[in-house]
Amino acid sequence: MNRFSENGWSISVTQLLMVVVALIALATTVTLLQSDDSSADDVNATTFYYDRMSDDQKEIYDAMKTMTIEHRSFNLTLDDSVIGQDPSTVITPLNAKIDGVYSLFRQEQLYYYWMDGGFSANYTTYNGGPQDGKLSSSTVTVTFTSAMTAYGNTDAQITTNVASINEILESFRPTVDVTSRYAKVFNIYNSLYDRFIYYADKEHIPEGMIVRNIATAFLGATYPEQSQIVCEGYAKAFKVTCDYYGVPCIIVTGTGVTESGSEGHMWNYVQMENGKWYLIDLTWDDQDDTHTLYHDFFLAGSATVDENFGH
Repeated sequence: MNRFSENGWSISVTQLLMVVVALIALATTVTLLQSDDSSADDVNATTFYYDRMSDDQKEIYDAMKTMTIEHRSFNLTLDDSVIGQDPSTVITPLNAKIDGVYSLFRQEQLYYYWMDGGFSANYTTYNGGPQDGKLSSSTVTVTFTSAMTAYGNTDAQITTNVASINEILESFRPTVDVTSRYAKVFNIYNSLYDRFIYYADKEHIPEGMIVRNIATAFLGATYPEQSQIVCEGYAKAFKVTCDYYGVPCIIVTGTGVTESGSEGHMWNYVQMENGKWYLIDLTWDDQDDTHTLYHDFFLAGSATVDENFGH
């Protein structure tokens, strides 16, 4: 079912920015608005969220990129005016900012799949004297306290895994590397569907089972066996493949709405050659017990979004 047309519904770049602002501020569910506005040029979707951050948010994002699974700390240098302040007035908002940046980092820097979000911000204080307990330095050391190690816990293993994922992405080239963006996106959609199956019992995920990242999506099973993942795994796998083949694509988090209720959900938007953004949801097109691929949420527009997403 072809849902794409030149006059179809779209999300404008301006309104996508509302998603960015909401995510950075709250790191929670967002509401998407619809518009027929479009951008004439392709957006650099590999750094879509990063490009729209403030300078201090970019500093945190860049520092996160210096981390490896074996070295999960970085220093942030704050303004010297924080020296002498109560730590809670500085560290509490800083933690919220780090958490907001991380929520977008993990949707853009997908090869850092091993990051699990838990972190601490360590600082030094005066010991004794009139400023006892106040900040004595403007340097804060941020440490991500744990990591997802199911696919290795060394830098060498992560490097090997990334290379293996890229080999799989490269194997799609005969089908995916075509001139038409519609055909390219369609073939990516179908190629990924062949490799995945939805893990339906997400309320009872066995301990140690990873269903939400690209490592499981691409390395969790030996093709033609299918990796078991949930919406987050689908959305991240779709984006990393689009990034690899130069298709502007972002990940969006929000709420999925069905007849039985609503729940947190993750999906994608892609920018087509007419400059407009269209919804992609491989998860919801792979919901049949017979593992039949539908295309109801392939390049869907605002009518579908209004009914099923962003509430």
